[in-house]
Amino acid sequence: MKLPISWLAEYAAFPKKIGPNEIVAKLVDLGFEVEGVETFGDVSGKIIVGKVEKIETLTEFKKPIRYCHVNVGSKINEIICGAQNFVEGDLVVVALPGTRLPGDFVISERETYGKVSQGMICSAKEIGFGESHEEILVLPSGLKVGSDLSETLGLGETVLDIAVLPDRGYAMSVRGIARELASAFGVKFRDPANFKQINIKKSSNFIAGIKTEFASKISLIKMKNYNVGSKTPIFMQKRLNQCGYRSISLPVDITNYLMIELGQPLHAFDADKVAGNISIRNAKPGEEIESLDHIKRKLTIEDLVIADSKKALSVAGVMGGLESEISETTKNIIIESAIFDRATVSKTARSLKLPSEASKRFERGTDPQINEVAANKAAQLLAKYGNAETVAITSAKKSVKIKSIKFDIKEVLRLIGIDIDKKVIDKIFKDLGIKVTKNGNSWNVSPPSWRHDLLMPADLVEEIIRIYGYNKIPSVLPKSNIGQGLSPTQKIERSI
Repeated sequence: MKLPISWLAEYAAFPKKIGPNEIVAKLVDLGFEVEGVETFGDVSGKIIVGKVEKIETLTEFKKPIRYCHVNVGSKINEIICGAQNFVEGDLVVVALPGTRLPGDFVISERETYGKVSQGMICSAKEIGFGESHEEILVLPSGLKVGSDLSETLGLGETVLDIAVLPDRGYAMSVRGIARELASAFGVKFRDPANFKQINIKKSSNFIAGIKTEFASKISLIKMKNYNVGSKTPIFMQKRLNQCGYRSISLPVDITNYLMIELGQPLHAFDADKVAGNISIRNAKPGEEIESLDHIKRKLTIEDLVIADSKKALSVAGVMGGLESEISETTKNIIIESAIFDRATVSKTARSLKLPSEASKRFERGTDPQINEVAANKAAQLLAKYGNAETVAITSAKKSVKIKSIKFDIKEVLRLIGIDIDKKVIDKIFKDLGIKVTKNGNSWNVSPPSWRHDLLMPADLVEEIIRIYGYNKIPSVLPKSNIGQGLSPTQKIERSI
């Protein structure tokens, strides 16, 4: 899982002098393996906003070549470009002569196609911003011509590749890792799930249902009049690219963005392709669905689906269906956010040979308290950047028993051999979202909703020492009883 440090820093107030090496070391201390440290968009030199003032097409060559007059702030540069996806007036990414692009490619002023080219109009791949290289990266309006794009595009930022163990599903998000690091560094954590939610009225004509024992919650939000020409904002494109995701469309990008940030997978359906109400149910024997990868898959009764009154819309927790996907003509959208049984999603993903980023999170366990929060945040982003209007919300849920653990504080000394102050333990629990009711040394501990791995006192002791620091446990040789003579077994052997 790739996460940029800049995104983590939005929610964990790292000390100013803390660098990537210290963050990596702290993650390792916390029990996470950091598989790599990368520089996103390894560019040196000037990458700026350019405005295309005039385009001349050179037709005397095998393919159309464009001779562009580009305003770079202080002057007009003439730049040769073969891409056709931008027009006069567009803002584009310009690498000026002397700039070094990824792959140690240095831009120089040179003569080509009979003209002098004073720089380069760049695609996303050419500056390390994404994988698309066929089209020029057209920037949104509002950016200052000639301004440096490094910060806007996140070029030069450090990205961590973190391996998350199967029992730590809560950490497969910015929210989870930022909370861990904030606790370890002893700094403030700001929860991205805490924001002002919009008040949406429930509708009697829009009903969510749960028709299986293998799901506990579902939340749906219906939106209309989405602007089909809406573009994903550049900050969201940056974050998705840094995390290894391709920008597809605003609705899809929003669901991926929030999955990374909150750890809750979401799905967006074209509302005009949905018939009746939506519910979670087991698939019918032999039921088929064509998934987003254009493959028809036969399901069994053990698989879960999100379905309308006529058909399956998606393989629950794994992948959406092709028939109800968001397209370039989608105007009305339904956002779906649900909580599924972990083992069921895991079994389906493996039987269909269809692992996905969503299934990886569901099978490890998501936070059952934020599925509605995530849907609400998605609706706000669609309204802000896509001008969509919220029509209605509906939800269904089953009661979930809140677990608690009887914890004797003496277990810390018994299991790890050192005595840790109760105030330190209390702060560690508070930072991790663990609620405590005290009665002397006997504590009643309630793990947070996102910690499916905390089941017994030993798990709590592991959390305490993980945050406190394994390195603080002194190395002590085990005691041996010297000079006690032969053991009973040795005495028998000697007598024989």
